[in-house]
Parts: sequence; structure tokens; C-alpha cells
Amino acid sequence: MKQVMTRMERTYSLQRRYINDNASVSSLKNEWPFLFNDQCMLQHYALLVEKKDAKANFLENLEVRGKELFRTLEDPAKQRSLKVAVIHKLLEINIKCVNDRENIKSNALVDLISCYFKEPISDLYHCQPQDCLVSDLCKDAPPQPFIVVIGTSIYNASKFHVYIESQLHYSTTTLAEALAYQFCSFYVLNIMYPSKCLATYEFIQRYFAGINPEGTRSSMSRKRAAVHPKVLGLVRLLSG
Repeated sequence: MKQVMTRMERTYSLQRRYINDNASVSSLKNEWPFLFNDQCMLQHYALLVEKKDAKANFLENLEVRGKELFRTLEDPAKQRSLKVAVIHKLLEINIKCVNDRENIKSNALVDLISCYFKEPISDLYHCQPQDCLVSDLCKDAPPQPFIVVIGTSIYNASKFHVYIESQLHYSTTTLAEALAYQFCSFYVLNIMYPSKCLATYEFIQRYFAGINPEGTRSSMSRKRAAVHPKVLGLVRLLSG
């Protein structure tokens, strides 16, 4: 695998040229099959965003900054400015996490973020039961990078699969690892964020991945739009 990664690093510019020519995911997979290997995908992403330890930083920020986000939104002084739905979501998460607070609570992080922005979590992931047929795992999944959670809910999940255009590309036992691969896929493959979940993805990009361009990646247009005002609002709340 080391030789493969070395070769993929040396041909990085060729891969970017192919991707930037609006190549489809299927043609890209035929031309550069190793790109979809998790190590190669993350290596490509690190080169693209010029962050050597991109994955490690992303995972660390999910843990550290995720806890900061929970602490801030659970602060009674901050809750005065929160919507009722967000407070209810915090209560639901805390009830579910009584027996295994930290591990399960970290899995609920994205749920909380999407609730704050009033965006559907169904555009980031959906749950499938343990006995679900393989052919049904990606049923109704959108074409963009998408997580299929194996379990009746995010709180009792046993495995996480990342699908792109209804094809399985990565599997892991942690949501954090699945989010890392999913997020990197958006950047590496030049895929725009879905409009229904734009604020959630942009917040993940800015707060956890540490990527802060002047605009955002919108599926409504391939041009950069202004920074999402709700994202700026939450970042200010967390830094206040």
C-alpha cells in the first residue's frame, strides 16, 4: 500500500486535472480506482487543502470542539437565545446517553448541529436495521457522499458505510471516521454541498476541518456564495 500511496502522491496533479474536467465519479473510479481507497482519499485531501495532518486534525477537532459545542449550548446563559427545538434535542441526547455518555454523545453531534440550523439530518445519513439486505442499504440515498448507519438509531449504531452515487466506498465502526471520509470526498471530488443541508456542512467545514474560504460550497451554483449567516452566528456564539 505504501508504493500505491507514493504513486498516487506523484500523480496528484494529473488526478486534479481529471477531476477538474468535471469527470463523473464512475469514470473517475475507472481511471483512478485507488483514489477511493480511504488512505489515498485522505492523502489527496491533505495535499488539496495543504494540511499535512488533515485527518488527525479533523478527528481531534470533532472530539475537542464537539465537547465545547455541547458545553456552550447546555450553558443556561446561552440557552436563552436558542430555539425550543434545540433545547429539546439536547434533552433527548442527554437522556439517550445516560449509560455511555461520551461515546454516544459524540455520535449525536451532527444531529445537534443540523437541529440548530433546522436542516434535515436525512441529507447527511440515514439508519438501516442490522438485518437489512445489502441491496437495500443505499435505498433512497442521495448521489452525494452519504453515510448509511447500521442500527435503529445513531445511538446504537454498530457500523457506518459511506456511499457515493449509490456505491459503497468506505466502511468503519466510528461515526467520526465516516464523517472524515465523507467530508474529504466532497472536496476531493469537487462535489457541492446539498442545498437542504448547506449550513450544517459549512459549519463542519469551518469549525472542524478548519477550512475558511471567503464563500461556501453551494449546490445551487458552482460559484462561491457568501458565508452562511447562520454559520457565522453559531461560530460567534461559541467564541463569545
